[in-house]
Amino acid sequence: MAKISEQIQIRGNKQEIFNLLKGFKSFPAFMYYINSLKVTKHSSTSFISDWSINIDGVPVRWKEEDLVNEANFVIEFNMIEGDYAKYKGKWEVLQDSHNAKIKITVDIDWGAPTFTSFVEVKKILTRKTRKAFKGMLLAIKRKIENKVNL
Repeated sequence: MAKISEQIQIRGNKQEIFNLLKGFKSFPAFMYYINSLKVTKHSSTSFISDWSINIDGVPVRWKEEDLVNEANFVIEFNMIEGDYAKYKGKWEVLQDSHNAKIKITVDIDWGAPTFTSFVEVKKILTRKTRKAFKGMLLAIKRKIENKVNL
């Protein structure tokens, strides 16, 4: 199991960024490694979504529940079923006087104890997972800062 956290500064408005995160079903349009993302159930405070992504040629699928906390600009997610043993975390949007910051924190268990007991294998999986999250954050930054098709 690993706890991974990544963040990025963005020139943008906290609410605008949070709205993009809540509208994550648009992610496949500007994140090339997301094969499909379907929202199967939603309300004003929660979503159920099916994800299919590609991490360095490896297909990964899961279904998650997302809980939206508008007041605190936080979206918590928890895998209901999928390829991982455990996958949960949260998105946070913070604002200072000039910029906003998106932070993603994830607890993940890849579900392969035989392999992840080897330190080098765990390092590789952690590095690939970090790379995927950094890619998501950079794509969101480009989307917001370039104001492309918002």
